[in-house]
Amino acid sequence: MGLLDWLGGERRDLSPEETFSFSNPAGWLRGALGGGTTFAGVRINASNALNIAAVYCAVRVLTDMMGATPAITYRRLARGKERAREHPVFRVLHRRPNPEMTPFTLKEVAQGHLALRGNAYMEIEWDNAGQVANLWPLPPTTEPFRFNGERWYRTEIPRTGSTTTPVTLPSYRVLHIPGFGFDGLKGYDPITLARESLGFTKAADEFGARFFANGTRVSGILSTDKVLSKPAFDALRESWTLGQEGLSNAHRVAILDNGLKWEQTSLSPENAQFLESRQFQLDEIARWFKVPPHMIYNLLRSTNNNIEQQSLEFIRDTAQPWFVRWEEALSWDLFVGEERDTFFVEFLMDALLRGDSAGRAELYKALFQVGGASPNDILERENMNPVEGGDRRFIPMNMVPLDRVDDALDRAPRGAENRDFTFPLEDR
Repeated sequence: MGLLDWLGGERRDLSPEETFSFSNPAGWLRGALGGGTTFAGVRINASNALNIAAVYCAVRVLTDMMGATPAITYRRLARGKERAREHPVFRVLHRRPNPEMTPFTLKEVAQGHLALRGNAYMEIEWDNAGQVANLWPLPPTTEPFRFNGERWYRTEIPRTGSTTTPVTLPSYRVLHIPGFGFDGLKGYDPITLARESLGFTKAADEFGARFFANGTRVSGILSTDKVLSKPAFDALRESWTLGQEGLSNAHRVAILDNGLKWEQTSLSPENAQFLESRQFQLDEIARWFKVPPHMIYNLLRSTNNNIEQQSLEFIRDTAQPWFVRWEEALSWDLFVGEERDTFFVEFLMDALLRGDSAGRAELYKALFQVGGASPNDILERENMNPVEGGDRRFIPMNMVPLDRVDDALDRAPRGAENRDFTFPLEDR
C-alpha cells in the first residue's frame, strides 16, 4: 500500500502542536524554499546552488557513483555468503524498486538529496506478507520528529496541479539515510553549512556576467564643470549606454565633448584577483563535497600519476563511507525481525574499478595464485560466461609444506623441480 492508498485509511491523530500545514510552513521549510542571504549579498539554497557549475559537477560525481554501483542482497552462510535472488529486497534493489523507476534512478535521486540536503527519505511500501514491495522517493523537505517516544515523519505528496497533501508516516514506513552530523533525527544540511562559501562563488559568477554585460568596462564617472539640464542629462546617459555598454561595444573608443571627463572608480578584475578567486573556489567546493579537484575538472595541478592516486583515494575515503552508510540503513530498515540476522545488503564496489583493467588483472592473478578464485569466479566478475571445468581452484606447487616436498616432487612431471607447476587444490 503506497501513500496515495494510505491517505484514505486510518492514520494516527497528532496533537495540535504537531499539526503540519503548508499554508503556514515551519521554519525548516521556509529555509529550504528561500535559503538565506549571505554576506556576499546573494541567496543560497539547495536548488540554486546547482546553478554553480562546480557544485553541479560534484553532486553528479556522487550521484553517478551511487547509481552505477549495484546493491546486492546476500544471505549469510556458516562461512561466507551467497546472493539471495529469491528475496523481495533483491528484486527491489537490483531490478525494479517501483513501477516507475530503475535502480540507478532511485539511488541517483536519493544520493542527490543526501549531497544537497544531508538526508534521503524513501517510502517503504509493504505487501500483505510483510515484505518490501516498492521503494518510493520522498521529498528532501521531509521532516522527522518525535511524538510519545516514537519517531514520525512529516512529508507531502503531489495532487492535481501544483497542490500537495501533507501526511505523517510512522518510522517503519520510511527508509531514512542520514548524512554526516546525525543528531538522533537527521543529518546536517551541507548547503546551509557551505552557504557563505557558495555565496562568494555565486557572487563571483554574477560579477563576471555583469562585467561582460557592461562591455568588459569597469565602473566610472563622467564629469563636467557645466550644469546639465534634466533633458541633457538623460540624453547623455542614454547615448553613453547605447554606445559603450554590452559586448558588441567592447573596446570602442569613447568620444567626449562639452568638457566631459571620464574617471575610473573601481579596480580592474585583474587587480581584484578575480580569476584567482574563482580558481580558489573550485578547490573550496571540492573540499565541501569531499571529491578530488580533477573530478570537477579542475586540472590545474593534476598529472597522470596523481590523478590515478586521487581516484583510488576517492574510492577509499569518499565512496566507501557513503556505501557503508547506505548498506547499514538498507540492511536494517528493509528486513524484519530475525531476517536481519540472515540477510544484508552490500554494494559491489568492484564496479567502480571496471575502467582499471590493469588493476583488475593484477587482483585476479593474485587471487588465482593463492586459490582464492577459480577461473569461473573471475569470469563471473567480468560479466562473462563460465567454462567447463572452470570451477576448480589452483595453487602453485613451488610452495608446499616442508614435510611434503618429497611427495610433491614424486607426483610432479619430470623436471618440475626446476619450474613452477600449478595443481588443483584438491590434489595437494
